[in-house]
Amino acid sequence: ELGRNILKSCKPNAILFTAGDADLNAIHYLQFIENYRKDVSAFPYAMLDRPWFVSLMKQGIPDYIESVPIGWSDYEILSMRPYKWKSQDIPINYPERMNEEFNIESTDSIMFLTIEANLEKGNAKYLSSDKALLANIIETNDWNRPIHFSLFSSYDDYIKKYFQMCGLTYRLMPFKTTENNITIDIDHTEEVLLDENSFKDLGTVLNSDMPRASHLLQGYRWIFLTVAEKHYNNGDRAMAETLIESMHEYIPVEIIPMQDYY
Repeated sequence: ELGRNILKSCKPNAILFTAGDADLNAIHYLQFIENYRKDVSAFPYAMLDRPWFVSLMKQGIPDYIESVPIGWSDYEILSMRPYKWKSQDIPINYPERMNEEFNIESTDSIMFLTIEANLEKGNAKYLSSDKALLANIIETNDWNRPIHFSLFSSYDDYIKKYFQMCGLTYRLMPFKTTENNITIDIDHTEEVLLDENSFKDLGTVLNSDMPRASHLLQGYRWIFLTVAEKHYNNGDRAMAETLIESMHEYIPVEIIPMQDYY
């Protein structure tokens, strides 16, 4: 159910970076067995530095995994390693076609990836291969496909300012969302939160709890509260109250105790 809700949160034909096995296994089951949302390419963040897996995602598997746009050659993938690095800003193209979906007034907010070295050996500084590959995927994709990160996945601080909450994911945007007041895709997030089918199996946690996966469920309440706060700050107190009431209805404390996480 959690995997389905994550996939529901993705825009069509998305690239999704997941946390790891806890959400990836559920997502692959839905895609491979139930043929649900096979348009989404699920890529575990922890596998960005595994050459064999990167090659797999670049090639894809017909009828199972959509290929991911990766600009590295096969040789460059197989020889992945930490790279000597100096901090630099990498401008990411903002195609004119993006104006059909977004109307951004200031070019100051257009994306620049500030990539800093994250490894050291002696006086030398290096960039790890996973961070280098992530930047390459963002650049190579050229906004042809939406890029999402599971709320439970890892991500670097330098891209957080370009995140928009979209259901149980963050969607990577081509501009700083805080400066454009679109930090939350409210309509799409509420489609997930206010659908009672999104939580119909939550009660099974009581009898078949797997802490390695079920701890992720704490994220549900945080999303409800974040969207409710947004409505409250915008003056829509009634909608904020509706979300809080729905949170208590769909995620009762008897199933996910409040004191466990708050």
